[in-house]
Amino acid sequence: AAAPQACGFKWMIAQRISLGWDAWFLRMAVDHDIGLIFLHRTNVLRRYFSAYDKERRIKKKHVSAGGKGHQAAPRLPDFPLPVGSALIKGLEETYELNELLDEWQAEADEHGARTLRVSFEEMVADK
Repeated sequence: AAAPQACGFKWMIAQRISLGWDAWFLRMAVDHDIGLIFLHRTNVLRRYFSAYDKERRIKKKHVSAGGKGHQAAPRLPDFPLPVGSALIKGLEETYELNELLDEWQAEADEHGARTLRVSFEEMVADK
């Protein structure tokens, strides 16, 4: 007998999974016995700065790619760190995304989907 096989994909909040979650994704997962893994980054501050740095790098890449000929692209600050109310707002939005994942997992559990919660920090600690 052949060993069981598994395959998967990663669909992140930033990739607009919320558009499909209510409309069809959860129903499909339940109907086809698809297991859902909810990867959490429990340290909100680290998650915020990781996303912030990713966005900064994307913007820097686009600015660099837009230069013509040998014209130097404008230099972006290495890490233009938000402070004060801007930082608090960003952290609150990040925390709300964590809560959204908790809500989706609870909803999936209620509908009988197989779920697993994995902490990003726990995975890194295993190295």
